[in-house]
Amino acid sequence: MRRGPGRVTPVQRTFLLARGVAAVRRDRLLFRNLDIDLMPGDAIRLEGANGSGKSTLLRILSGLLPLYAGTIDRSGSIGWVGHDNGFSTDHTLRQELTFWLGQVPGPDRPDFGLRPLLDVRLGTLSQGQKRRAALWRLVGQRTAIWLLDEPGVGLDAGSLASFSAAIAEFRQAGGMVVMATHGETILNDAQILRLGDAA
Repeated sequence: MRRGPGRVTPVQRTFLLARGVAAVRRDRLLFRNLDIDLMPGDAIRLEGANGSGKSTLLRILSGLLPLYAGTIDRSGSIGWVGHDNGFSTDHTLRQELTFWLGQVPGPDRPDFGLRPLLDVRLGTLSQGQKRRAALWRLVGQRTAIWLLDEPGVGLDAGSLASFSAAIAEFRQAGGMVVMATHGETILNDAQILRLGDAA
């Protein structure tokens, strides 16, 4: 699928290709012979039971885990949201956004209702607010590839709608998405990659 430019920084010459990828955890084969072709505007939704390797695959694609077998060829910067939001809870939201992004994102980026809480210490925020903060950081990074591990967990309906719209805008500008989700986050026209059939 190909899409025209949008308000997000246009993505050029970006791709994510995987060939023959395999993963083993605790001597158990999670998946093997896995191929991925991701080009600007494309999205993949990962499906499979708990323990099938969705989080492992996302970490391999991001470079956080080594390959057991296969090759990955990637051009483009990575935006990552995993189960851990990755913030220092002793800092304020403003301090953390400034640390990660160099500044607080401007009004052209969705803030998921958190701008009034910029000077609140992250340790006092709810789990849902921390997750929204991680998504605010993600959309402020202007990366080319989003790797998302159940990003909608803990979000209310309004935040889910805002994030789904942010994903659509990101893809419209040529961004690419690989996401594990139970369906709470909308990912239209996505390829489906089901894990758990390694045998």
